[in-house]
Amino acid sequence: MGHLPQEPDRRPGETIRAFLARRTGVAEAQRIMDEATQALVDSAPGADDAYADSLERWLALGAPTSTSAPRRSPRRWA
Repeated sequence: MGHLPQEPDRRPGETIRAFLARRTGVAEAQRIMDEATQALVDSAPGADDAYADSLERWLALGAPTSTSAPRRSPRRWA
């Protein structure tokens, strides 16, 4: 469990999943990893090290959020 300082509102149109990814740093880590993946595909020099570093950071943050945040509340509210 991590500590998230209070933020009164999500950004307009932002889903809870996107909010959690942004606030925990997972969204930025995903962006960096996607860039590193493309660099591997393009055979860019140093891409292997950049990918390894980005993957390590991504995994340390507990990504992916798609499997760690439930899609729906397990309870129905009356």
